[in-house]
Amino acid sequence: MKTSEKYLSIKQLRAKKHATAMLCELFEVSQSGYFASLNRRPSRQKIRRDELSKKVIIVFHEHRSRYGRPRIYRQLKAEGEQVSEKMIGSIISKEGLQALKKRPFRPLTTQSVTRPRWAPNLLKDFKTQKTIKRSQPISPTSPLAKAGFI
Repeated sequence: MKTSEKYLSIKQLRAKKHATAMLCELFEVSQSGYFASLNRRPSRQKIRRDELSKKVIIVFHEHRSRYGRPRIYRQLKAEGEQVSEKMIGSIISKEGLQALKKRPFRPLTTQSVTRPRWAPNLLKDFKTQKTIKRSQPISPTSPLAKAGFI
């Protein structure tokens, strides 16, 4: 837990009438540090990050949640903003923003000739040849036996 988070917790618990000395001991911070944090102004980095965060959110929503880290970075850089792509990524993740993914390409072609979904059954109209009647046994010297059909 960060020190600033500990100070925030102490501030919330103090509102519920808990003793400051006990809370500071519980969170392992000094009382002087806690009271100094109450009057401390935000740092330049914190102010800068908050401004960037607002700009990132604006660009993100202007483009209907389609822009991710690289596009937002290029947009802000084109506007003259000095910022790294990594900083944009950390702001996006901290704010919980996530760009929508592109839809996969699916060709939408139409065919001028309507075709059936499957091939026609050509065997359906096939007429079989007459079967050989085997009233007599076939000799091994017959042409069918020599050709390997029997």
